[in-house]
Amino acid sequence: MDTTMLTLVLVVEGPMRLAARILAARYPEVRCGSGALSVPLGSRETPEGVLAFCRDRRIGIRASYVLSRAVAHRAEEACRPSPPLGATGLPSSQEVVQ
Repeated sequence: MDTTMLTLVLVVEGPMRLAARILAARYPEVRCGSGALSVPLGSRETPEGVLAFCRDRRIGIRASYVLSRAVAHRAEEACRPSPPLGATGLPSSQEVVQ
């Protein structure tokens, strides 16, 4: 079964990582990459809502577009949470010591 995944891609004015940290307060799935930020849009998020949040937080937007992808839905992937912003997927030094 295929589903459609929508992602809002933002080209911001100013430091991209700073904008990502501000956005992560409300959109924890935000990702940095290749000169733009990507914000996955869930069922309750809209591009307009994300852009309004950026405006309220004084994040300047140079360009934005919505990327639509058809993805195969697999039950085991739906239950697995995505790592937070900055996570490497590797155990922390505290976990290694224990």
